[in-house]
Formats: sequence, structure tokens, C-alpha cells
Amino acid sequence: MSLMPDHVGTGCGCATERAGCRVDPIIALRNKSRTKQRRPKGGPSMASEFPDEPGGVPPQPVTPSAPAGAGGGMIGRIQRLVLNPVSEWPAIDAEPMPAKSLFLSWAVPLAAIGPIAAVIGFLLFAGSFFTTFAVIYALVWYALSLAATWAMALAVDALAPNFGGAKNFDQAMKLTCFSLTPAWLAAVLSLAPSLAWIGLLIGLYSIYLLWVGLPILMKSPADKAPGYVVVAGIIGMILMFAAHEIAVQIAARFLISSVFGGMALPT
Repeated sequence: MSLMPDHVGTGCGCATERAGCRVDPIIALRNKSRTKQRRPKGGPSMASEFPDEPGGVPPQPVTPSAPAGAGGGMIGRIQRLVLNPVSEWPAIDAEPMPAKSLFLSWAVPLAAIGPIAAVIGFLLFAGSFFTTFAVIYALVWYALSLAATWAMALAVDALAPNFGGAKNFDQAMKLTCFSLTPAWLAAVLSLAPSLAWIGLLIGLYSIYLLWVGLPILMKSPADKAPGYVVVAGIIGMILMFAAHEIAVQIAARFLISSVFGGMALPT
């Protein structure tokens, strides 16, 4: 950006030195405006136009913003998965998630909701007499629930080739963990025995998530996906039901042995 001389005439350096030196107000005002644009008062030179000048600041890279709807951590993902699974499953499919990391960060905390709620419910409604039963029941149920989750992922992965799908354990773990999320959340109603049936109904939403997500994650064709969902769903329900019932039986045996001690039980 070149500046025109403020003066025209002798000593001004212009071509019209012979006419005498005088100030042209229009040119002076224009030069003053350009000087302000070139170097703002009290600040460095404009970095975008003069990055190499002393005091200039090189242009900074612009960090792209996150896509709309992304983020929010676990709570945000749960909201999107429950409210809009059709859009969320493709995002889950595209996101790399190692099976072990997902299991530890997702299944381990969420599967604890039901057992913790059960212990609190027993203490509130059954009294301290059932403390031992409640703690043993919760610990066994929690451990077996995690084992059932891993076993279901193994089953989903093993069944994939039989239904035209792609065998991938990471994808199978995604499908299992995210499909079971409503059931794990609904288990909070174990706080009150009278609300258990409501939790069971809410947990059935897991079947719908499995129905929507399985063809996307396991790449099963549309004509074979329904059978895949039915088989995987039945296996999952059997595993989770067995985990719960085994926990009840083990805790009951501890309760009986603590009450009767070494007494022989009538047959």
C-alpha cells in the first residue's frame, strides 16, 4: 500500500517542484487514513497484511468446532441413543472403540446401578436383618451381569457369519453395551419392589435398540437382520435372567446358613 506525498512543489520530492511547495488537503487526509489502517494506534501491525513487519503477529490457525449434536460425554450419548437411535447408531458405528475400553468405561459403571439400588431398597424396606443377603445378592448380581454382558458380545460376534454379517468383536461389544443401556438405567427402580415391573417394561426398550443397531454395526443384510436380532435378543435375555436368578439363590443360601447355622434343615 503506497502513500502519495502530502506536498506538491519544491522540496516535496514530487514531479512538480517548479510550482512551489504547498499542501494538498485531500491527499493528506487520504494518507492519514491509510496510515491508521496500516498500523493501528496502540497495537501491533496488522498481522494478516504485514506478518513480516516488526511487531507483527502471524495469523493463528482456526480450530474447527465440534459437529452439532456431538459431545456431552456419557450423559449426552445416552440421551442421543435413547431419543434418536436411528441417527446415533451410525455415529457409534464410525467411532473406534476397543472392546475392553468400552466394557470398562461403559458397562462397568452402568451395570452397577441395579445392584446398588437393590441394596438401598433392601435396607429401606426390609431392615438390617437382610443386610448380608442384600450385599451378597448385589455383589453376585453385579459380577454375573458383567460376565453376561461379555458373553452376549461373544455370542453376537460368533453369530455374525450365520446371518450375513461381519465378524468383529469391537462392534459386537458396542452393540451389546449400548443396547443394554436402557435396562441398566431402568434397574434403578429396584429401590422399590413395587416399581420393579415398570423397570422391566422400560428395559424392553433395549430390544428396540438392538433391532435398530444390529444391521448397522454388524453389517447384516436387511433380509437376515430380523432373525439375527431375535436370536441375539433371546441369548441376551437368558444370560441376564440367569445372572439375576443365580445371584438370588446364592444370597438366599447365605441368609439361610446365617439364620440356622449348623442346624439341619427339614427336607
